[in-house]
Amino acid sequence: MSYKIQYAYTCSRGKVRKNNEDNFWVLGNYLERLNGGMATIVEGQVSQKTVPAFGVFDGMGGESCGETAAFLAADTFQQCYQEDEGECQDYVEEFLRNSCISMNNEVCRYAWEHRVDCMGATAALLVFGRTRIGVCNVGDSRVYQAYDGAFRQISKDHVARVNGNYKKAPLTQYIGLPEEEIRLIPYVVSGEYHEGDRFLICSDGLTDMLSDEEIAQIMGAYSEVKDAVFYLLQAAMGRGGRDNTTIILCELRAEKAEKWYRKF
Repeated sequence: MSYKIQYAYTCSRGKVRKNNEDNFWVLGNYLERLNGGMATIVEGQVSQKTVPAFGVFDGMGGESCGETAAFLAADTFQQCYQEDEGECQDYVEEFLRNSCISMNNEVCRYAWEHRVDCMGATAALLVFGRTRIGVCNVGDSRVYQAYDGAFRQISKDHVARVNGNYKKAPLTQYIGLPEEEIRLIPYVVSGEYHEGDRFLICSDGLTDMLSDEEIAQIMGAYSEVKDAVFYLLQAAMGRGGRDNTTIILCELRAEKAEKWYRKF
């Protein structure tokens, strides 16, 4: 069976941050290096046969380095996707791992050339293959799946276990990790997809403001993906909007077979 993927996405600077250090990749669309986020929610649909991909990147580092790292990750993923030309549909996990390595090398190269001590970005990626979906993350941006009334995180947070009064635990993995110090190990899984499945990709601007239960409740209340994205963002902003927030929501819908009529 073939599917149409209904999607909607947005990227907000939030209420507190002066800069937007988030970026995304949706079917070849992403933001410029320096940007103020998006003022609207974009929606559309795409055939699963085209091997569509979606991604969220959350930059970190001062002096515009966070914006740069997130942009470089998105821009490098664009190159990886274009070079693959859809051949990854049967090996989505390998494609995602190789893409993370390429993104990591590019951010590390920039940091070395510009003598930047600390810059990086998280990544959360989704690729629809021929029969399976590939999911990948580095850092704490997340991917969730909603299906048959269930809601679960299918990414894995790369955060340190710490004792003490840390406001937020440090990341153990991120794009821009010098491999001579620590090996980059993306979390990569694949699984089946079915009609009605929803996949949410988001930065921690959403998950730091809302619990999984609250996210699931909002998503379950709205049948249209654009409405769900809108109210998820509104809820995060209502809690203070302390961080940049990027949200991508995809839903699988069965393609209707074309009807052919014989003319007599």
